[in-house]
Amino acid sequence: MARTRQYVDAPRIQVVLVPDSESVNLDAPTALFDIWLMLHMPDGQPPTTVRLDGGPFDREDAARRLAEIWDHVGQKYAEPRAKRK
Repeated sequence: MARTRQYVDAPRIQVVLVPDSESVNLDAPTALFDIWLMLHMPDGQPPTTVRLDGGPFDREDAARRLAEIWDHVGQKYAEPRAKRK
């Protein structure tokens, strides 16, 4: 018997790094970034955006903050088999 996956039209979250200034050189080690959460709802409305407090973040802090966000989301909502090490 073949297994099929069923998909649900559900909310989606994006985490986006945005340069703090339009004139910033993104390759520079001193570049600063804001972090935004974009919440997409399946109702067809435009996404809701939320800027994280504490920014702008340097490259290392931004990467650490992104990892913390996805780690928290994964630990809370991942399927049990995906949490295995």
